Amino acid sequence: LPASASRLFTSAADNQTSVDIHILQGDRALAQDNISLGRFQLQGLPPLARGRARIEVAFDVDGDGILHVSAEDQLTENRERGRVVPAQGLSSEDIQRLLTEAEARAEEDRREQERVEARIEADNAIRAAEMLMGEGGGFPERMSAGEIVMAVRSVKEALACGQAEEMRQCSRQLKELLHQRAKGITAASEEALSDGRDPVPGEAI
Repeated sequence: LPASASRLFTSAADNQTSVDIHILQGDRALAQDNISLGRFQLQGLPPLARGRARIEVAFDVDGDGILHVSAEDQLTENRERGRVVPAQGLSSEDIQRLLTEAEARAEEDRREQERVEARIEADNAIRAAEMLMGEGGGFPERMSAGEIVMAVRSVKEALACGQAEEMRQCSRQLKELLHQRAKGITAASEEALSDGRDPVPGEAI
C-alpha cells in the first residue's frame, strides 16, 4: 500500500445520462454473488447510443487501507468520487471461506458468465439488424430482407432458450448477414458516385 488500478466501462442503454457505480468485494464472476461495499452515481453524461460512452473507474487504496473510487466521463470530464470504509472488515477466516467458495463454484460461475455474455452479444446483433433494416434498401441481389428477418427470429428464439452456444451461433449467423448487407450498401454507394448520381436512401453507411 498504497495501490491503484483503473478500468474503462461504457453505457448499457441509449441516451443514458447517468450511471450507477456499484463497488463490490469478492472473487465471484457475478455481482450478485459478492459483497456490496457502497455505490454512487455519475451524472451529466451526453445522451449517446449505448456502448459509446467511455467512463474510467479508478480504485485507489491509501496507506490506511481506505478505498477511494472515482468515475470520470472521458468526453465531458465530469467526475464523481466515493470513499469506502467497510463497517466491519473481513477476518482471515472469512476471506478464506470466500476464496474456497469462489474456487468451488468457478465452473458454475464460468458457465453463467458465458450465458450473460452470449445474451449481450445476441441483443447487440438484434439491435444492429433493426437499425440497418430501418435504413431500407441497399441489399445485394442475392440477399433479401426476409433473410435478416428470419435470422433475427432465430436469435430471439435462442435467447428464449437460454443456451449460450446456441445464442452465439445464431448471433454469428446474423452478424454475417449484416456484414454482407453492409458490403452491398458500400458497393451500391460507390457505384452511384461513379455514375455521378446521388446515392438512394440506405446506400450510405
